[in-house]
Amino acid sequence: MAVWQDDRLIADDTKKYNDSVEQAQQFIQGLARSLGVKSEYIVTGYEDALYYLWKEGNVPDNLDPLKSDLKDGLERQRLARLLSRGLNQPTGYCLPLRKHDDGKWQSSSWTFRRGKMYLIQGDSPMGLRLPLDSLPWVERKIQEERSLFEEHPPLQEFHGEVAQRYSQWVEAPPEHEGIHEQQLEYEKIFI
Repeated sequence: MAVWQDDRLIADDTKKYNDSVEQAQQFIQGLARSLGVKSEYIVTGYEDALYYLWKEGNVPDNLDPLKSDLKDGLERQRLARLLSRGLNQPTGYCLPLRKHDDGKWQSSSWTFRRGKMYLIQGDSPMGLRLPLDSLPWVERKIQEERSLFEEHPPLQEFHGEVAQRYSQWVEAPPEHEGIHEQQLEYEKIFI
């Protein structure tokens, strides 16, 4: 069920926005500020250079992995795109979030054995390629399954809470000269 009832605030998934990594960094820092979460919990995501260097080593000797054409397989096109961009460049940013019982947002630091967050290989968006299995293991309390025959309370009505929370929009001047009106509209979608 969509939380937003105003379709204008939802990004068009058929449109390519061509947002840069710098814009993503500005957005995630603004999101952290808006939610009252420390920006030190923002995690930078990278493509797994070791994997792609191994893949490049397996490309036939008579092919240049930086040149891809439509005859090449999708894997070669992906490899060419990543190698031309540079494997040491960030792919994007992640902010681990959890809503606490008191209604405030919480975050925490994510640590990885290799020191950085290397994404799972693929063409999916970064959020679908997070290496969650690489996070430190923490024993969690096992929640017992509820009986399928047990009477459940009705779901809470959340539209009123969302409408109240965002009924007054205070237009603030941009903090950075690099932020454009389109980016501010983009931020309204997610905040």
